[in-house]
Amino acid sequence: MKRMMVITFSFLLVVVSTGTQGRSQATRQAGSGCPVNPVGFCETETLETIRGQVLKISRVTTGQGTGAGIYWLVKTSTGTMDVHLGPAWYLGAQKFTVQLGDRVEIKGLQTNRNGKPVLLASEIRRGNQVLMLRDARGIPLWRR
Repeated sequence: MKRMMVITFSFLLVVVSTGTQGRSQATRQAGSGCPVNPVGFCETETLETIRGQVLKISRVTTGQGTGAGIYWLVKTSTGTMDVHLGPAWYLGAQKFTVQLGDRVEIKGLQTNRNGKPVLLASEIRRGNQVLMLRDARGIPLWRR
């Protein structure tokens, strides 16, 4: 009985320490001192909103076994912006449709991917429709 309690306690200790270690790595960003969540949104940054017309809808496979992601090219009043929405399987399951030429409003975090600016979409509005992709901390809803 005593041996079983020691084994159980040891197992719980490993589980707790693994969870804590992962969380501490997720809250560090090298060189900036800015805490980040697991998807890289800096906790002190704010989301920005762009408005524009969808010029291109792309399905991109990363080759990392994560499946295809959906990207848009959106024409705004100041130029064009690449917008990363999320995985194709998640977007396909939502009751939210957008076609080329549709006008949209997108709230997200602007960052750089492969040296190019990209907006990581958190919320998309088209007319009266709203599609939520990430929560207030930037955690993707498809990870829940």
